[in-house]
Amino acid sequence: MIFHPHNTITQFSEETEISVDRILGGVAIYVRLYQNVIDVYRSDLYALIDITLYATTGNTMIVCGLYYPPTHKYLERNLMVDLLNRTDDLLDKEPDAVTVLLYVEGT
Repeated sequence: MIFHPHNTITQFSEETEISVDRILGGVAIYVRLYQNVIDVYRSDLYALIDITLYATTGNTMIVCGLYYPPTHKYLERNLMVDLLNRTDDLLDKEPDAVTVLLYVEGT
């Protein structure tokens, strides 16, 4: 497995947590230890993390976890461009890849 050095990895009996820590919250994605993780990306600009892995079907999958806080210091379009670029890069390499976006909006 390849992990970004800023990720917090906590070992559980059957799962691994890959998270983005922020002062008042963050994003975490849990994956099975035996899951074949290809890459982990953690954004320094957004509360965003994504993992690229091989799904049990054999397809490549990118799972993005995003927390959208009520107040932020970036333009929404920049966030969307970054998300689209990440998924487009994967789809260029793996046309049959699956993309999942987990989105939580702050109140």
